[in-house]
Amino acid sequence: MNGMFAFNLSVFLTMQVLAQAAMKVGSAGAVLRSRRWWLGFVSANVVGAPSTLFLRQLYVAMPDDPNTVVVLAMSGTFIFSQLIFALVFGLRLRPVQWLAVGMLAVGATMAFYCTSNNV
Repeated sequence: MNGMFAFNLSVFLTMQVLAQAAMKVGSAGAVLRSRRWWLGFVSANVVGAPSTLFLRQLYVAMPDDPNTVVVLAMSGTFIFSQLIFALVFGLRLRPVQWLAVGMLAVGATMAFYCTSNNV
């Protein structure tokens, strides 16, 4: 994995996890009527939408393996969101859910290292 690929993936994942956290915070408000809901919705989109620029750079770096980019981007977002939800919001995952998070991490790692063009 070269430095630019790692940078783009890190920025994308950070922005996506921040968007997930903003949605979680905003979800406590009444839909469409509360200020909290709107702040969460707008914050999530302000942070999440531009992250696709970094996702695009990941596709540029791996033109022959777009499926690997999807695995890294989506599983990374899920895994890190679960960790943030547990650490910041006190979410308590069941053991089988932690197992699923771990399996997803192993699967994403395997998908990356088994590509013909891992950068």
